[in-house]
Amino acid sequence: MNPADRQAVRLALGTASALGLARLAFGLLVPAMRADLDWSLGETGAMSTANGLGYREGALVTAVAVRVLGATGAFR
Repeated sequence: MNPADRQAVRLALGTASALGLARLAFGLLVPAMRADLDWSLGETGAMSTANGLGYREGALVTAVAVRVLGATGAFR
């Protein structure tokens, strides 16, 4: 593996790590958001569901983009 490939892998792993931590942080922040914003359990559940659906839709769109544009084009 040449140095440019290694750098690309490190950048991709950094992004993946940040997204993973952000997903974890959202789950930890939900109770505080509920208390501070005076959300009901229904509103809190709706927000959590919307967050999950957003990740799902992003993954589906990315899969299509990689098929159409290739990995490099979708990354750009």
